[in-house]
Amino acid sequence: DQPHYNLRDLAGLEERVEAHIDGLRVAGNSGFAIAWAQLEQLGGPGELFAVALLALESRSAAWIEPVLKFAESVPRARRGLFGALGWVTPDVLRGQVIAWLDDPMSFRRLLGVVACSLHRANPDSRVERLLADEEPSIRARTLRLAGELGRLDLRDLVRPALKDEDNACRFWAAWSAGLLGDRAQAIPALRLHATGGDFRRR
Repeated sequence: DQPHYNLRDLAGLEERVEAHIDGLRVAGNSGFAIAWAQLEQLGGPGELFAVALLALESRSAAWIEPVLKFAESVPRARRGLFGALGWVTPDVLRGQVIAWLDDPMSFRRLLGVVACSLHRANPDSRVERLLADEEPSIRARTLRLAGELGRLDLRDLVRPALKDEDNACRFWAAWSAGLLGDRAQAIPALRLHATGGDFRRR
C-alpha cells in the first residue's frame, strides 16, 4: 500500500516469502509441525498462510481439514488461507475447488468462489446458484467473479443485486455491472460508494 513500493520491490518480497516456504517444504512433517505451532500461538493471517500453503500442496485431507476448521473459527485470519489459495498453482486445487463449490457448508463454498476468483477460473453453470446463495459473502464474491471473468451472460443476474440488502453485494454488483457494460446503473451506485463507506478505496 505504500507509495514508494514498485513492482520490483514486491517481487523481492515475494521471493523472500517463497524462500521461507521452501524451507518449510524441505522440512516435511517437521516443517508443518513448526508452522502449526506458530499458528496456534499467534493465530494470525501470516501464520495461517504458511500452514495453509503446506497443507494445500500436500493434498492430504489430514493436513487440509484442520486448516479449514481453524480458518472458519478465526475469521480475522482467513485472508491468510485466501492468500494461500492464490499462491498455489491451479493444478494443486484441481478437483478440490469443485468439491468446495458443491459443499453444503457455506464456508467451503466461499473458499471455492475465492479460488475461482484468484485464478480466474470459470465455475460455469454453478455461478447462477452461487449468485443466489443464502450467505452474503458468497453472493458478494460471486458478483465480483462475474466481472472478473467478463461474463456478459450474467448481466441480467448481476443487475438485481444492486438492491441487495447486503452492502458488499451492492458494491460488487455495481463494480461488475460497470465492467460488463451496464454503466447507466453502475456509475451512480459506484459514485455513492466512492463518497464514503467500507468500499470507498475500491
